Formats: sequence, C-alpha cells, structure tokens
Amino acid sequence: MIVCTTMDLLTEYLGIDTALRLVETLGGCDIVVPKRQAGATWERLVRAVGEEEARRMTRFFGGEKLYIPLNYAGWTAAKREWVLRQWRAGRSIEEIAEEAVFGQRHTRRWVRRVIAAADEMTRQTDHRQLELPWTKRRG
Repeated sequence: MIVCTTMDLLTEYLGIDTALRLVETLGGCDIVVPKRQAGATWERLVRAVGEEEARRMTRFFGGEKLYIPLNYAGWTAAKREWVLRQWRAGRSIEEIAEEAVFGQRHTRRWVRRVIAAADEMTRQTDHRQLELPWTKRRG
C-alpha cells in the first residue's frame, strides 16, 4: 500500500508508472497543475511524464496545487505492488525483472525476494487468523 495520500491520488487517476515518474523528476516540489496546455509548468510536466500524461493531469487536476512527495517508502511499496501484480498476471520472474526499471534495473533475485516476502506475509496472516481464540472450536 502506498503511504502518502498524494501518491494514492496520483496512482488512482494517472497510474503507478506516471506517479513514479512524477516522484522521480519533481519529488519535493509544490506544483499548480495548469488548466491549459501552456506555460512553464506545462512544459515541466511534459518533460516529466510526457505530453499525453500531462494532458491527463490537466484534465484531472487542472488548477489544483499538488505537493509531489519525496516518497521513498511509497515508491518502494509501489514498485513491490507492481511486481506482485505482474506475478499474479502470470508473468515469469525473468520477464518481470527485465521490465522492472524504476530509475535503476532490478535483478531476478530482487523480484524473487518481493514475491517470497508477499507469500510469507500471506501465510503469516492466514496462520494468525486460524489461531484467534474465538475461532477455535471447543469440544
């Protein structure tokens, strides 16, 4: 789960890839998203995310002031979520590692660790649920 509400908002409306590019290029900045496709801020957005995504931003957030966070924890969580979505969609570890380029290339080992950690978390959660006192049968 992404920690920052701005990241939640950006991810929901623009997608994770665009949100990550914004954090990477404009992280730590307050921006007023332009209502029109002109001006210095428009040019910054186009350089950061491309013209199509910048248009989407003006459509969804035009006139709004957004703080683009330096969201390392959210960025890491978003990368992990992306890997798990790819894995659940049936992609191989090799395919995921090839495409897992978020400012740096990630290895197959990193992808396997993310998947293993998620599997372990699922097992722990399920295991704990079974041991709750009110779920045990008496008799």
